[in-house]
Amino acid sequence: MRKSKVKSSADPSEHRSEASPELVPELRAGANPLVSGEPGTWDRLIEATGPASILVWIRSRMSAAERLRSSPEDIWQETLLHAWRDRERLRWQGLRAFRGLLLQIAQNRIGHEVERRQAQKRGGGQLELSISAPGPGSGHSSFEYGAAGPVASTTPSRVAIIAEQADVMSRALELLAADEREGVLLRLFEDLPLSDVAARAGISLSTAKRRYLRGSAEYARRLAEILPSHGTARG
Repeated sequence: MRKSKVKSSADPSEHRSEASPELVPELRAGANPLVSGEPGTWDRLIEATGPASILVWIRSRMSAAERLRSSPEDIWQETLLHAWRDRERLRWQGLRAFRGLLLQIAQNRIGHEVERRQAQKRGGGQLELSISAPGPGSGHSSFEYGAAGPVASTTPSRVAIIAEQADVMSRALELLAADEREGVLLRLFEDLPLSDVAARAGISLSTAKRRYLRGSAEYARRLAEILPSHGTARG
C-alpha cells in the first residue's frame, strides 16, 4: 500500500501573511479571489490558508463528547460552505484576515452544533446547511457548487489528506506541556499576537513569550521526529 505523503510544510509557522501570486495566481492582477469566476481559485485560496492547521485548531476547540457527536471534518466542511455562501458580501483584506474569518466561522459552527443537539433533545433542530449540492429550484448553479466552490475543497480524498496532516500535527502538539501547547495553538494556529496570548492565560507578556518560544521549538522538534516515521516526504 502506498503511504500518503505529509510534507513538512504542514507547520503553520510557514503561513504567509498575504496570499501571493505563487499561491493564488489570480492576485497578479489585484483581483478579489473571493469572487473570482475562474475554476480552481477558491480551492487554491483555501489551500493557502493551511486547512490542516485549521482542522487541528477545530479539534482543539471541541470537547471529547462533541467530537463523538460531530466530527471536526464536518465542522470544516460546514465552515467552507458558509464562507462560500457569504463570499460576495466579504471584503478581501488578505490571507491572514480571511483565515481569521474561517476560524471565527468554525467556532460559530461548533457552537451551532451544541445548540442543535440540545434542540434535538427537545424534539427539533436541523442543520441549516448541507455541504452537498443544492437541488433544483435552489437558485444556485452547478458551477457555484461544483469545481469552483466548496465541494472541490472537501472531496473525500482531499479531506482524508488534510485529516492525515492534522493527525501528525496533533501528535506533535500532544507531546508538549499543557501551558506550552495552548500558547502554540493560540500563536501559531490561531494567529493571535503574544499580548492576546498572555491576556487569555492571565500571565505576563514576558512569560507568554518564554512559553511560546519554548513550546514552538519543542513542537518543531517533535514534528521533525514524527514525520520520518510517518512515511513522509519533506517539501
